[in-house]
Formats: sequence, structure tokens, C-alpha cells
Amino acid sequence: MQSTREIKRRIKSVNSTKQITRAMEMVSAAKLRKSQQRVESNRPYEERMRQSIHRILSQAKLVDHPLMRDPKQDLPTAHIIIAADRGLCGGYNVNVSKEAASKIGEQKEDTKIIAVGKYARDYFKKRDYQVVSEYVDIDDYPSFDRAKSIAEAVEQMFYDGVVGEVYLTFSEFKNAMVQTPVTRKVLPMSSELFGTGDESNDEAKASFETGEMAGLEDQIYKFEPSPGVVLGGLLSSYLKSSLFRALLEAKASEQGARMTAMKSATDNADDMIEDLTLTYNKARQGAITQEILEVVSGAQALE
Repeated sequence: MQSTREIKRRIKSVNSTKQITRAMEMVSAAKLRKSQQRVESNRPYEERMRQSIHRILSQAKLVDHPLMRDPKQDLPTAHIIIAADRGLCGGYNVNVSKEAASKIGEQKEDTKIIAVGKYARDYFKKRDYQVVSEYVDIDDYPSFDRAKSIAEAVEQMFYDGVVGEVYLTFSEFKNAMVQTPVTRKVLPMSSELFGTGDESNDEAKASFETGEMAGLEDQIYKFEPSPGVVLGGLLSSYLKSSLFRALLEAKASEQGARMTAMKSATDNADDMIEDLTLTYNKARQGAITQEILEVVSGAQALE
């Protein structure tokens, strides 16, 4: 059985760890609130961008752009994976990486990895994937310039024919307790994404058939200098906006996962302290009982 001194030392150690996890939980909660506000603030901008592209595609039926064309030949695929630079956030990093790996599947040799975050870089390098670009030390509050630099690099790879498709894997923020890893195709863009194709998904259709988008096709717009030029600028901006949103959602998810993990660690520390305190009291009680027995035995021996 452990001595009371050893037990007290363990209680002190666990209590110190608890103070650290509690502090990290509070810091993550504060960062989460700000990250969540940024996510919610960015969504209307991206939606407006989709509305503008929808207008052009709806009215200028023959408008075409390289960012919306399928490749004419089999080309490698690029996969952008957004994870964290740090750990202590539960299964957040592992879940995102496994989501990307499952989507890549057997196409490992034909996939170029663009890793955002140290964990994504290390995870795929250790497994011998082709990590062609890496972006690390991402701020807790990512800037649009960082998303822009990633988007421009990917866009150039697509234009140059280095890759034929680009996918994006990140953790979609639902709430502090729920973060869902998702994979989306970002290039080439499809008309269905903007609610104009024959196979538009239900979510895209709903967003353009209700609210401010209702009756949009009945409105007539004139695009200068031409619909094609305007579409090109909007598609490029939409790609940057999509990556920016993914960075924001990923950071909010990371903070939510870290806050949850640290709260769980703090609760576990409380349980350990309670158990150790009980063990300490039992050991102390046993020591006191032993001392009493020794005193009584000594007194009886003197008689």
C-alpha cells in the first residue's frame, strides 16, 4: 500500500494538472466564441457570392470558364487537408486525417497532398503520400490573405494542367460538442453548386428558391464588360472565399474539440483527486489505528 506521503504527492501533481487543463478549457472557450462569430459573419458573404454566380449562369446560358470544365485527360488529383498545428484536442486531427485518407483510398499514387497544419503534414508524410505543399503555423484567427495564397496556388495548378480535380477536407463546425469531417470537390466547379444544373442538390435548390433568391430568373441584368469576364472574377473569388470559410470552420472546430477535451480532462482530474483523497484518508486512518494498537500493547506489557 502506498504511504500517505506518496499519496499526497500524487494529489498535488493531479491538482497541478487540473489547473492547467482548466485554464486551457477557459482559453479555448474564449477563442471558440470569437471563432464562431467569424464563421457566422462569413456565411452571408459566401452566400451572396453564390447568388451572383447563379445570376450569370441562369441568364447567360452559354457562358463557359476553365474553372468549370472537366479535364480532357486523366490527371492527378489534389487534396487540400486542413488540420491543426497542435494536439490536446481529442480526436479532431485523427478524424480529419482519416476522412481524407478514406476518400483518397487507392488513388494514393495519383494524389497530391496540400497539407494545412502540422498534423496533416506529419500524418501524410509518415504514410508516404505526396505532400507537395504545406502551410503551417496557422493563426487561431486565420486571415483572408492566408486563404487567398492557398487558393491561388491551387488555382494555378489547375490552370497549368498539373491536376485535374481538387478536393478539400476539413472539419465542419456544428457546435462546441459536434464537429463533422467533410470532403468537398472545389475544382472544377459545377453548375449544380450554384443551383443551376439539372442535378442540383436539394440544399442548393432550396437556397435559391426561397427568400431573396425567389424569382431571381425573372430579373434581367447587364454584365460589363461581359458575363464571361465577370464570371471568371467571381469564380476565382468564390474559391478563395470557400477556402477561407473552411479555415474558419476548421479553427472553430479545433477550439470546440480542445475545450471539450480539456473539460473531460478536468473532470477526470476531479475524480482522481476524490479517489486519491479517499485512499489517503484510509491510509491515514490505518496508520493512526496502528499507532493506537502499539500504545495499548506497550501499556499492557508494562502491567
